[in-house]
Amino acid sequence: MSPEKGIADFLDAARRLPKYRFIVAGSTDAMPEVTKRAPGNVEFKGFLQEAELNDVFHRSSCLCFELMVRSFPNVVAQSMAWGKPVIATRIGALPEIVDDGTTGLLLDPERREELAEKIDFLWRRPELCRKWARPAGRKRGGIFGRKAVRALDGDLRESAEAGWQANRLAGWQANRLAS
Repeated sequence: MSPEKGIADFLDAARRLPKYRFIVAGSTDAMPEVTKRAPGNVEFKGFLQEAELNDVFHRSSCLCFELMVRSFPNVVAQSMAWGKPVIATRIGALPEIVDDGTTGLLLDPERREELAEKIDFLWRRPELCRKWARPAGRKRGGIFGRKAVRALDGDLRESAEAGWQANRLAGWQANRLAS
């Protein structure tokens, strides 16, 4: 969890929707104060292993992911693999992943106050969530399939490990040259 993932705006939206229950997955180590600022309808689960995360996806109506920087968020691909509609900001790769009005809803980064409205819109329309799950689920067989997402996740971990090892080696070499 980090500020660029829009947690503050999400908590504001949750505060505006006190009758709804929200689950937040992800480590709060980088932002320990965030749990103290959360309204009572938000439950922090921390970092979840695959089986626990799958259970959360299975029980969820939709995923809210408000990204403030350009990137490819793996959690959105995971949600699509579960056939869940996604509410996301129109930034980075998200507009390419989420088909606005077909597999989820997009909001403009400048209009983050709309997040609560979009959550409420989907929450009041469970039949629409089920309808949008079908197109999201069709992506399941392609690049957002559970196997593909698991492979992507593994590739990202291997890439991060390789980058860490390369940085460590570069640092060791720089230190060695400086000696």
